[in-house]
Order: sequence, then structure tokens, then C-alpha cells
Amino acid sequence: MSHPILRLVTNESYDLPAPQMVSEAHRPRVRSGEQLSFCFDDVDACEGHRVEIVAMDGLHGRRLCELIMSNKPKVALDLRPVIRFDLPGTSREQVLGYFRAVNTLYVRDPLPWHTLQRKDFVAGERVLSQRLEHETVEQKQSPVMLFVPKVEHIGFLASYLNRVFSNRGDGQWKITAIN
Repeated sequence: MSHPILRLVTNESYDLPAPQMVSEAHRPRVRSGEQLSFCFDDVDACEGHRVEIVAMDGLHGRRLCELIMSNKPKVALDLRPVIRFDLPGTSREQVLGYFRAVNTLYVRDPLPWHTLQRKDFVAGERVLSQRLEHETVEQKQSPVMLFVPKVEHIGFLASYLNRVFSNRGDGQWKITAIN
């Protein structure tokens, strides 16, 4: 078995091989100071919301494809005013094919970046996008990948999401900036 279902957790962390069948006579004894814990494949589902903000300005197409395949986002929300996946090293068809391969829902919801100011993200009760809040806060799917036009937009959007998660979110969240 490559992933044991049950492992012994001690001060010296090591994995025990999972036996095929455990009889009463061969059951290992647990000493004081040790405990048994379960390992599941879908551990990420219990860790909370993961949001990855990707700045598309200057990103190489190969790096974008690697991000999609390694992170396997459940939802990709494009917040740019114009869809531009014809990056160096890839094409629009190839990127959309990667989304299909990892079963990602690609949604477009452009924000008016040219009219937004820093205060719109940091303070106030203004809702930037109902779709953005729905996919990140209300939905229980994780990870969510957000595409923004420029690197400076990552900080603005991370501030906004932290505020929204703090006010309306339940549980933990992690926001990662990728540029």
C-alpha cells in the first residue's frame, strides 16, 4: 500500500507499513505518549479555503500550464477585462485543454480595474463582484485560482479577500500570490 490508512504518531515521526490483516495477537501496543491517527487522501478538503491569485502580466505560458496541472483548481475565475491566454509558450486552446483535463470550471467576471482605487479593496462595505465572493467565500470548493492583470493587483485583491473572509467566511483560508 502506498498510502497507509493508519499510522503511528510519536515524537520520532515515521510511517509503519499497513498490514493486510491485523489479528488480535499481532496488534501493536501503543505506549503512553503515542497516539494513532488516520491519514486520508483528501486532507486538503479539511484545511479550509485555498485561493491562488495569479498575475498574468509577464507570466510565461508554460508556467501557467504547470500551475494548472499541479494545483488542480476547482474554479478558475478570470477577473481581467480581456481574455488573453495566447502567452509565449502556449495558446488559448492549450490552456483551456488543461482546464478540461483537471476538471476546472473556468468563469469570466471582469473587474473594472481602471476605476477601482486602493480604498475600494481595503476599507468599506463595497462588493467588488458578487461572483468573486460566491466562488471564494460561499462555495466550499478549494482551491480557487483567480487571474488578475498586473502584479500590483495581487495585494489589492488579497486585502479585499482577507476582509471578506474575516467578516463572512467560516473556517480557515490561505491566499497565495503567484507571479
